[in-house]
Amino acid sequence: MEDLIAWAEKGGLAPAPRGADDLLHVADTHVAFAISAHHDLFPVESARVGQDRAALAVFESLEDAQRFLAMELGAIIRAHQGMARLTSAGLPPGFVIEEAPTALWLTWLLGSAEFPVSPRSRARATNFSRISRAPIQTIESSFLEPTGHPLYEAA
Repeated sequence: MEDLIAWAEKGGLAPAPRGADDLLHVADTHVAFAISAHHDLFPVESARVGQDRAALAVFESLEDAQRFLAMELGAIIRAHQGMARLTSAGLPPGFVIEEAPTALWLTWLLGSAEFPVSPRSRARATNFSRISRAPIQTIESSFLEPTGHPLYEAA
């Protein structure tokens, strides 16, 4: 997780005290992010100052949770640097999004993720589908590249 902590620090966040189930917790004065382990699942959560944590997504594997957090942190870093938001035009082959009343499910051959119903869930799921097989270093380099290559195209 050291590479993810270094990536968070590049976005202005620092390691923060962890809760009992936390595997990673980083924060600044405005927002915090955590990856936890609950019942063999790995939620990625965020919270604004003074608010309770809310799940951004829940993954079956720690590696996918780490990739997702790298993507979220990459969006923060791009915003701080004034770069365009990276978006995915659609799902790659083998990925499916299913909507239920309380969640949005992204499934693929090697896993699945649950996203809470929110205005950004579909975009997060679609964007995650682009990076689901990439190493953290490739995700980071893609977010630092103005065009988003090799994983994205700039919006």
